[in-house]
Amino acid sequence: MMLSHPGGYGYGDEAKARTFGTNPLAIANLEDRINQNLRIRGNLFAELQLLKPLKFRTSLGYETSRDHYTYLKKDGFWTLNQAYDPAILNENRGESSTVLIENTLTFNKEFGKHSLTVIGGQSYQKDNYALMWGTKRNILQNSTTGHYYDVLDQGNEAQTGGYRNRADLISYFGRLEYNYADKYLLNAVIRTDGVSRFGPDYKFGSFPSVSGAWRISKEDFFKSSWIDDLKIRANYGTLGSSDIGAYEYMAFVNTFSTIPMGPNQNLQSGSTQVQLANRDLHWEEVTQQNYGIDAAFLHNKLSISAEYFISKTDGVLIRYPLLISTGNDGGNPFVNGGILGNRGFEFTASYAENSSEFKYNVTANLTTLNNKVLGLGYNKNKTFVGNTVTEVGQPIGMWYVLQTDGLFQNANEVANYKNANGKVIQPAAQPGDIRYKDNDGDGEITNKDKVVVGSPWADYELGLNIGAAYKGFEFSMDWFGSFGSKVFNGPRSVMDNFSDNSNYRASVQPWTPENPNTSVPRAFYSSTINARGDTDRWLENGSFARMKYIGISYNIPNTLLKRIGFNNAKVILSGQNLITITKYTGLDPEFSNGSVFEKGFDFGAFPNLRTVSLGLNFGF
Repeated sequence: MMLSHPGGYGYGDEAKARTFGTNPLAIANLEDRINQNLRIRGNLFAELQLLKPLKFRTSLGYETSRDHYTYLKKDGFWTLNQAYDPAILNENRGESSTVLIENTLTFNKEFGKHSLTVIGGQSYQKDNYALMWGTKRNILQNSTTGHYYDVLDQGNEAQTGGYRNRADLISYFGRLEYNYADKYLLNAVIRTDGVSRFGPDYKFGSFPSVSGAWRISKEDFFKSSWIDDLKIRANYGTLGSSDIGAYEYMAFVNTFSTIPMGPNQNLQSGSTQVQLANRDLHWEEVTQQNYGIDAAFLHNKLSISAEYFISKTDGVLIRYPLLISTGNDGGNPFVNGGILGNRGFEFTASYAENSSEFKYNVTANLTTLNNKVLGLGYNKNKTFVGNTVTEVGQPIGMWYVLQTDGLFQNANEVANYKNANGKVIQPAAQPGDIRYKDNDGDGEITNKDKVVVGSPWADYELGLNIGAAYKGFEFSMDWFGSFGSKVFNGPRSVMDNFSDNSNYRASVQPWTPENPNTSVPRAFYSSTINARGDTDRWLENGSFARMKYIGISYNIPNTLLKRIGFNNAKVILSGQNLITITKYTGLDPEFSNGSVFEKGFDFGAFPNLRTVSLGLNFGF
């Protein structure tokens, strides 16, 4: 153990190399994390044929999960001036369960060319989750082996905690399906859902929908030798969403607060509300219209579908940004805070050849989306979150940042960068610094110069699915692409700002008089002039195409299976995310986050795994 570097790992030194970069090898060795999960799920059902056209079905589904997480932080350091922390052990145990009970009554009857199906039902779902955790410090270590006694009866300064969540959903639903001669099709659904996540007056919501289709190719007047099937369809319906925590409509109270009272200022325990509560939370409701046409050609080998959709989401459940001065000190509360509109086109084309021994199919689809904010609620028409602005009439979460205009190459460029009145805009700048656009023309760079510079929403998305089979071999490949979005590279905005002594990417070469042909500004310690996180410097093209899946399998012949006692067996070799084509420099262009306002912000999400697997499926 080195006294200057406890733990024995190298990192910054005040006398030799003042850097706050972390030593990744030290972190890998000094922190141990173990995640364990056991999941069991099952389903039971029973059916009773009451009459020939009438059937009753009941089903019970159950799923349970046991999670066990341990974290051990050993003695040692991995960065300069790191505050001393003794060996720490944290252990969490969680348990979840979901119970689903469904009961349905189905009536199915044909009357000549008429076909009628009516379904009525009820369902109940209960979700439980419980967590308990404990932490100890100064965990003992075996001086001979170096092993830590990683159980919670060791150490001291014990801390414990835990919580329980429960959510209930009860639903009543009915569906009617009518078909006349396979020419006229009608489907109507009504469901009423009640959820415990909302306040007493808003738990229930009703959501109807209706759809219809006309198969023109079945009409007597339809005469075509090259169209095998032609159908037009439309639907109008509503859906509800309750995707929030179990108790968001209740006040969040901190029971650990204290206050000094009396002449001796004795500490008294108390409680304070730390997050504003909204008891008027209700269902988020999506209303959608779809209008489409389906056609088949070449003896049904080629199928084409085109659809136009209009979607409106009312009462969007979002965490609304509030000032702390309002008394909201525990995170932004959920509200039904907006109305969103989406519309676009979806085109799908499929071709399948199954008449020969070599069979194959190809499906391609194209989707476009036009996103628009129809309302924000609370008499607001604009809101700012991070580097985005959301404004009524515009797409949600548009990028709102300062614009950059290259780098100053010499002192003359700094002196000659003036507004219309001859005022030098960035007088303190040096060669190699970023030149910012003075969009309001006042001769200064301020937040008033920020403008909308792009959208996080893709212009269109593409999908491609290919399948083939020959004798015992089967092949499958899926591609997905998203094009036209601008995304914010959060990790780069931290690693490439050069304002402190953190680690930087090895390939980055900042501006110097000897290296002027670069877009990377000069490294300037303890200054924000080139380190601002609210500029278009960190925005990138988020377009990508990715092979999501590729697999090949072989069905072992029955002649061989009989010798080993199997009924069937298949060998599968597959890969996921093996190829990604993109100009994005982050870890993964297909990232996601939980912020509706900052959809295109890459917070450094863990990338999608690239996997290769070999499997064997068999049955007796």
